[in-house]
Amino acid sequence: MDQNTGMGQAVRRVINLFVLAVLAVSIVGETLATEVIVVTAQKREGTVQDTPMSVSAYGGDTLEKSGVQDLRDLQFLAPGIQVGEFFNKALITIRGIGNDTSSISADPGVAVHVNGVYLGRRLYQSGVFMDVDRIEVLRGPQGTLYGRNATGGAINIITNAPTDEFEAYARVTAGNYDLLRIEGAAGGPLIGDKVKARLAFKTHDHKGYTPNIFNGEHYDDADEATARLSFQIDASENFTIDLISDYRRVGGFGGITPDSRFDPDTPLPQEVAGGVLAMGRAVNHDFRKDYKAEIWGVSAKLTWDTGPVVITSLTAYREVDSNLVYDIDGTDLDGAAFDPAFESQQQFSEEINILSNTDGKFDWIIGAFFFREDGESFVDIPFPLMPFAAAGLDGVIDTTSVAVFGDATYHVTDKLDLTAGIRWGRDKKRVEERFFLFGLDGPLALESELKDSWNSVTPRGAITYHFTENINAYVTVSKGFKSGGFNMFGFQGVGYEPEKAINYEFGLKSALFERRLLANISVFRMDYSNLQVFQIQNFLPLITNAAKATIDGVEFELQAQPTDNLQFTATVTYLDATFDEYSAPDPARGGAVFDLAGNRMTATPEWAVNLAAEYSIPINNWGHVRLRGEYSYKSKMFFRPFNLEPSAQDGYHIINGRITFESADERWEITAWIENATNELIAGKIQIGGAVLGSPVETQYLPPRTYGVTVGFRY
Repeated sequence: MDQNTGMGQAVRRVINLFVLAVLAVSIVGETLATEVIVVTAQKREGTVQDTPMSVSAYGGDTLEKSGVQDLRDLQFLAPGIQVGEFFNKALITIRGIGNDTSSISADPGVAVHVNGVYLGRRLYQSGVFMDVDRIEVLRGPQGTLYGRNATGGAINIITNAPTDEFEAYARVTAGNYDLLRIEGAAGGPLIGDKVKARLAFKTHDHKGYTPNIFNGEHYDDADEATARLSFQIDASENFTIDLISDYRRVGGFGGITPDSRFDPDTPLPQEVAGGVLAMGRAVNHDFRKDYKAEIWGVSAKLTWDTGPVVITSLTAYREVDSNLVYDIDGTDLDGAAFDPAFESQQQFSEEINILSNTDGKFDWIIGAFFFREDGESFVDIPFPLMPFAAAGLDGVIDTTSVAVFGDATYHVTDKLDLTAGIRWGRDKKRVEERFFLFGLDGPLALESELKDSWNSVTPRGAITYHFTENINAYVTVSKGFKSGGFNMFGFQGVGYEPEKAINYEFGLKSALFERRLLANISVFRMDYSNLQVFQIQNFLPLITNAAKATIDGVEFELQAQPTDNLQFTATVTYLDATFDEYSAPDPARGGAVFDLAGNRMTATPEWAVNLAAEYSIPINNWGHVRLRGEYSYKSKMFFRPFNLEPSAQDGYHIINGRITFESADERWEITAWIENATNELIAGKIQIGGAVLGSPVETQYLPPRTYGVTVGFRY
């Protein structure tokens, strides 16, 4: 089928759904309006409907009702997102753009921020959410206001701030796989009305989903504890200080990747040597396992409202240390292991914004950003079958990023807005990597030091027209940039080039029937050059640049409340994401070079649908029962650019259900829930592994069927 024809049919299908939704709600009388969520996607307060970009926002109540615990759950709520995990590191893709490698030297393609602080490493991005006020998902290049490496998009997580009056809540969840989750928060005024505080905590434990048939242990377990302490100080009438500190301890062994054969009829070398592979969601590892990580950070936000302008300064420091021990030959053969694989990273960031604060014709913001990180990674690889053989890898990375930016909207008339923005940035990186024989204490066999810098200019422009107070359309063009870099432990000898993206987009947003129906649609084309693609070759992780890729897409979002007791939500995403020019060798097929033009990009299903319905039933004066059902579908996707079946996840369906009783005073709540009710076996990530004794297909699976009960109390 011609690509333009397929795109046209997809657009027509989604527009038809849009029209049917409008007609369905229009025949219902006046009822309660849908929730209005204030967002800061443009670094000033607004609503999703008034923001001229593809942005979705989910309040804390919505996340709780849907059972969203981490970024992997978010992909079944928000459009255009695919999330996998690799050893507790989140691998996020939005509109086909992300980054497949979990190396400490590789930047993510989707920028994640918590309370405005950029999280430079994937270990910061995994783990369960805690005491969240809202999550904003910005799709497409965010090159102006969120310029650092946001070619795919940005996810902003905003936690609950201290409140003017005392409030508290606690929730306990128990379920299968020995799940036990305890969470809560308390806060309010501390010293008069000038100092407020809030303390939140969460523990999350469950038995592993993936059995080790060698010894009966389980992988994909969780053992996590998190705490956050926030202060808000009203130093004067127009000067506020927000202080936040957090700490997270991670155990468990999440994101495990069981091995399988690339060719079902061809044993891996370790099998030929006598090892036995497990089948499906299981491993057969003879080597001990261990994983520990500590993550912490502090931030200080100073806000000075001078009247005409608001000046903010956000200063933050974060640090992560992780240690992994793991069997890498994938069998019960005592072949090879990581013992250990260690990573540490420290980052410092500073951002200053000056925002206009008047009701004139112009709304504007100017700002500056500074980011510095230092990271270290070392891996010791013993080979027990060969007592005198071992290998060691050691490397360091340091990155400095600076940027200045400005963005302004001119209100030409009451109906017409013109927006323009631009960002200049400079990224500088240095990597040292060393390869040792006989472990880290052995003689140096290979050494490399690489450094480079890249400048970027990323503009954006938008035209917004308000047909009515509740219906508007926008056309926007924006450019994104992800810096080049160096692939630590790949020993490529050279770095890879920056990734660039240009997004052309039309959007229509509507809030109809006194906000009983919100219906938004966006149609876009993204042109990518130098797309950074990850794969394993000759047992080494490599990152190469695809020459060019094009993504055409349609995204549709619907929220409808036809009666006081009934609510529907739906998102539909269509993506035609293909390489235009790209040739690469496939290590799984002898290193032969293949022309991949026309192949689908990785982790990008053509269709993704998320549906939810919620019905509330009053029960006399006791309270009400809330019934919620969720359905998600993703069509077939590939996790390697070669688009072969060993790297494919067939189309799948997920069904979730929840039954909640809430007391009349809204203080007590009990929920029985089930997720992945049909127990689908779903790959969140597939790659060809780099194990020293072979190149198996490594698959990370999403959770199987889980169920349980949650009891909560609010004060």
